[in-house]
Amino acid sequence: MDGSGGCRCCHGVLAGFGMVTYVYVPGMLMPAAMERSLAQFGSLGYVFTLLSSMLGGCCVVVVGIALGQMTAASGPFPRWLGTPVTDGDADRAPDE
Repeated sequence: MDGSGGCRCCHGVLAGFGMVTYVYVPGMLMPAAMERSLAQFGSLGYVFTLLSSMLGGCCVVVVGIALGQMTAASGPFPRWLGTPVTDGDADRAPDE
C-alpha cells in the first residue's frame, strides 16, 4: 500500500507469479528444444531458441502488469484493495 491508500502490489504479484511459473515450465522443455535446434540449425538455432524464451518471459511480465491493473481497477477488487476511485468510476445508474 502506498500513502494514498491505493494498492500498487497487484502488478508485481501477478507478474512475479507468472515469471516463477514461466521459469519452471520452460525449464523442463528448453533443454530438448535447445538440443533439437542446435542439431537442426547449428548455433543460429540455439540463439533463436534462447531469444524466443526471453521474448516469452517479456510477454509474461506485460500480461501480468496488464492483468494487475485490470484487477485493481474493476469489479469488487478496488474496494478490497483500497484502490482510489475517481468520480467517473463511482457506482451509479447509467443514463438512458
